[in-house]
Amino acid sequence: ESLSAEEIDGVQEVAEYSINGNVNVVNGKVSIDFGGLDLIEGSQIGVEFEFENSQFSGDPSYADGTEPENSFTRTFLFNIQQDYASVYALAISPEFQNAVSDFVAINDSSCFTFCTANCTSGTSLTDLFNCGITSKNEWVTVGFGITASPQGILVEATQGSDVIAFTLPAIKFEQYDQTQNPPTPTGVFAYEYLTSIDATGLYAKDSSKQTLHSNRDYEIAVVYMDDYGRSTTALVDTENTVYIPCQNSVTKNNIRVEVNNYPPYWATKYKFVIKESKGLYRTIYSNILGEFKGGARITPISCSVN
Repeated sequence: ESLSAEEIDGVQEVAEYSINGNVNVVNGKVSIDFGGLDLIEGSQIGVEFEFENSQFSGDPSYADGTEPENSFTRTFLFNIQQDYASVYALAISPEFQNAVSDFVAINDSSCFTFCTANCTSGTSLTDLFNCGITSKNEWVTVGFGITASPQGILVEATQGSDVIAFTLPAIKFEQYDQTQNPPTPTGVFAYEYLTSIDATGLYAKDSSKQTLHSNRDYEIAVVYMDDYGRSTTALVDTENTVYIPCQNSVTKNNIRVEVNNYPPYWATKYKFVIKESKGLYRTIYSNILGEFKGGARITPISCSVN
């Protein structure tokens, strides 16, 4: 059984913002068609987000060539914990919206400069986006949104359609007067917009991915027990080891045990135990390579992940 996820080609579209006037960003929206998939408990859908800086608006002094350009690269995976009758039902569900669009309030988030106590970073996709934002000197990140601030990542879905669209928030910066102690806000704002490099959806019917690691030897033994919990040592056989080759890293690996001897007369139950032979070093293998502008992302699978 393959462990690899099915890749779905997405569509890049123009994203419309009104957080600071009307701004259209080419390829600012990513749309994925999840039609024809079994959205059942235990399955998994996802989106590979690869965004880079597109443009700025607001006060022109921000984009003077010294400003950092933000980007966002993240593989978002959503484990489906109940059956959904449609893609639309999944997209508007509270659990999906919370995983994508929910966010920690700016004053409570450790990803912004305003939180002073009991700060938290959050775990949603929007929180991860916010925590990666950088601003230039003398400017502070003060908000994010599509039509206003604060707003999380926009999820769009239409009843009767199998498409889910995602738009990242624009980033809002404010200049601070550094001659004051502490620095004070000036009311001068700038905004940054990101554009997608690629659009890819993911789907796996089995999200558990429970498998034995490949490129390893395993030794199997059996332990017999009585009603009082007394047990034998781990009993082995001359042919009780198995090697899982590295090429099996993309498949679901299991071990089936055949017992050829009768148990002791006093035994009422038994259990199997397994031991792995470990070495000092491992070679990391991967056949999943995601390329994007300026680099590539290598995803190790079972063979190389402990």
